[in-house]
Amino acid sequence: MADLFGQVVFAVLFALAMGAFARFSRREPTVDGGGAELRHGPAIAVMGWVGVAGALLFLSFPLFDSSILESTLGLSMWLGMALFFGGLGVWCLAAARREVVRLLPDGIEARASWEREPTSLRWNEIEAVRFSRLTGYLTLVGRDRRVRVSAMLTGSGELADLVARRVPTAEAQAAVHGFLAYRAGYGMGRSDH
Repeated sequence: MADLFGQVVFAVLFALAMGAFARFSRREPTVDGGGAELRHGPAIAVMGWVGVAGALLFLSFPLFDSSILESTLGLSMWLGMALFFGGLGVWCLAAARREVVRLLPDGIEARASWEREPTSLRWNEIEAVRFSRLTGYLTLVGRDRRVRVSAMLTGSGELADLVARRVPTAEAQAAVHGFLAYRAGYGMGRSDH
């Protein structure tokens, strides 16, 4: 009975925490110099710290049970899990810290976690707009560069509205519709477009 009670308490606390994190992604974007700045909410940073903590936890297992180091399977599973959680944690922390999209009156400027310099694209340079339901990214394609924007960024609904107004092609409208439906499916905004 105690196990069931603990599981119910965990499920309720988890649902409340995820609801709070989802609310951060519905915030209005920060207005900066006539444009808006889109960033990841704090949920990505929390996931990053949980990943790093998970990696440290896996790395500490041999301190408590040295038999892990005796078998090849145990060692490979132990290292694999530590690398997986550590890598995922570091990627999430980098995304939370560095991934920024600025919506400017004349275009869009984006910097991914791994890029040193931002990629900019003017509204009139956009040749195609695509949405990937698998990754949750809206991709704006120009002649020689492209900008990818995650549906998880705070205020990315405003980006969808701008793209719908500035790029009035059927392909762009379908991509924006899919983008907004994806966001609505995860509780991050509306799907009416």
